[in-house]
Amino acid sequence: MLAQSKFYTISEQQTVDSKLIVQLQINSDHEIFEGHFPGLPIVPGVCMLQMVRELCEDHLELKLAIAEVNNMKFIAAYNPLEHSTSQMEIAIVSQEDAFKITAMLKSDAVIFFKLNAVFK
Repeated sequence: MLAQSKFYTISEQQTVDSKLIVQLQINSDHEIFEGHFPGLPIVPGVCMLQMVRELCEDHLELKLAIAEVNNMKFIAAYNPLEHSTSQMEIAIVSQEDAFKITAMLKSDAVIFFKLNAVFK
């Protein structure tokens, strides 16, 4: 898991209008950036997706798997040296045996990632 390896830390977490809002700091010295990319760290898209899953698991206190990705967009490169903090916004809607997830990762006016998925 990314959180256990200190890829990111949570500085604040709250629920506003049924939306989970998490303030994050990415560890720009993490070993992932040795290969992605040395001297110019860019947060891999798979790590953004994993952060959503981990934050949902922590919030719901459940283990989840990604069942379906309906839409995933990587809008801007996320360099943690340029954006030391970011905000993940996650809407979680409970369905019969799953959770519909809508998420967005941003810093100020820059949106890095958007996701619509189903987790089980």
